Amino acid sequence: MLNKNEKIVMQIIYDKMTDAKKAVIIKEDEILSNLPKKAKIDLGGLRMILQQLAIDEYFELIHTEKKGEPVMVVTLKKKGVAFERGLVQQKRKFGQKIAITIICAIITALISMLIKNLGN
Repeated sequence: MLNKNEKIVMQIIYDKMTDAKKAVIIKEDEILSNLPKKAKIDLGGLRMILQQLAIDEYFELIHTEKKGEPVMVVTLKKKGVAFERGLVQQKRKFGQKIAITIICAIITALISMLIKNLGN
């Protein structure tokens, strides 16, 4: 399970992917500039997150140079390809939990009204 910052970084990388290749050439600066302000990730933290995602086999990470500038080649692996599907499933589960909570609250209110009316 990814933590909040890992999900943010993974989403940025996933959004940069092309569907055909499932690979992208990206700079660390691009990722840092696309981070939301609430995500307090510095360059060292970003590098650690990228390394952890690579170790967890979400993608293959290769550091190289393009026109003299350092870049990263990110190629999605099986877990990385399934990342978007996992987010959809998490949202669906959250919606189901909310619905169950609302239904239980309604049932509880109805039962308490019924008990109250039986006492009168």
